[in-house]
Amino acid sequence: MSYRYGLVEDGYSSLIPGLHRVFGAGFALPAVPAPFADQTTPFYSAVLDSVDTRDMVHLRAIVERAGEKVPQWFFVEKFDDRLSISGEVADSQVICFSAVLEAAMRARVEINKIDIRGDVLLINGLNGLLAEIRPIRFETVDRDLEQRVLSAFKGVAVYETDRLARRLNSIPGLECLVGDRGATFDRLRSYEYSAYGSATNIAAALRRGLSRHLNLHLSVSRVQEGLARAVGVGSWAELIALEARTSVMFVPLQLRSLGAPVRELDLFYLTPAQAFAGLASHLRGLSWKDPLQIHLIGPSIFVSAAENERRSEQHNNAPCLEPLSEIYQEDETLEFARKALRGAMSLSDLTGVRARPGQSKVPIDQSRNHENAKILYLGELVFTRYSDGINCEYLRGERVDQNGEGLESMTMKITDVEIIRGDGIATLRHKIHAAPMISLHGLESDEILMLDRFIEHRFRRHYRAS
Repeated sequence: MSYRYGLVEDGYSSLIPGLHRVFGAGFALPAVPAPFADQTTPFYSAVLDSVDTRDMVHLRAIVERAGEKVPQWFFVEKFDDRLSISGEVADSQVICFSAVLEAAMRARVEINKIDIRGDVLLINGLNGLLAEIRPIRFETVDRDLEQRVLSAFKGVAVYETDRLARRLNSIPGLECLVGDRGATFDRLRSYEYSAYGSATNIAAALRRGLSRHLNLHLSVSRVQEGLARAVGVGSWAELIALEARTSVMFVPLQLRSLGAPVRELDLFYLTPAQAFAGLASHLRGLSWKDPLQIHLIGPSIFVSAAENERRSEQHNNAPCLEPLSEIYQEDETLEFARKALRGAMSLSDLTGVRARPGQSKVPIDQSRNHENAKILYLGELVFTRYSDGINCEYLRGERVDQNGEGLESMTMKITDVEIIRGDGIATLRHKIHAAPMISLHGLESDEILMLDRFIEHRFRRHYRAS
């Protein structure tokens, strides 16, 4: 699991009870304070509508990781459209390779060679390069510009793009920035998230949330000191001192040209403040004057040409600033990746379904199938179990021909899957809608039992950072 995700889980299990002890006298707290809980309370809503998962990461990092070096980030670039990967970056090369490996499993694309060139991994299939994993080289920016950007973000809520744009307009190069003219306000007004996750801004957002949801009107200093105690620090001054020594925990941002290949501009920044400082320098170099719109989405930051201007040819190369998407992988999948990179497990045993000519059914290789596997080979049927990285687990079933080509497939939430046996034929179907999804015709009873166990295996719950 990545460095950041562990901090998210720690945050939900400790921060919400901590805040409840400080601020929640007289307010009920759910038995299991975690995101997406089935039962919520006003206090729970006040916290979750004010403190984003990104803020959980930052607060836990302040307490637990002050003084530690920020992890190296790696970028996955795909060269085969058959690979579907949720995310682009991770703070581990193994996590990135694991994501490529799992995508190859789902697409039945065989990985037959890994080339290591310095700190770059080249992942090859039978027909050439599938993906490349390389470390991200971050741009350096002017420190004064970075501090001015930080000041502009201070106290700004996630929905206040017009206010943020007006503040950033005072910075040379960013005069062209505009808010999104009310669209973000309408979409995100129910949340009090800060637009930039610093301790000061998180405390301000929490203060707004407590006032709005619980009618608790507290002074700035009272909320700041309470937040410090809730995370296990003696005082607000101590929390700020620790924050100054804490490596940033943002997902990297990328500056590119709209509609251009990734590598044409390929500028990466470690924090939103550095990204806007870099954008300012870049726009000054271009003498850019046309409006660029700020979008804050939950609360990720995007900057691009306005929607009605993106279609025009003159804006095809407009600068676009956006956060990259972080890859989430389960620990069990990472173990496969580690073994493959060490050469302890054959790549051909992990990816691809190689039917033998003249056989209507691919023989079961029991060495491939075990309780922690995420892909199950049952003759001409192939089942893959995967997670969306947030709160849902899915099962994909596919029937393949002698050449490994797909004939029929289904995908549904693993909790909605059931096996129906009747008239000598078993069928996989949707539990609620009772709709048959894929026939299990041809499977022996022991194979159906193996599939049943594969479906019943549950991933532990996990939650993805924004």
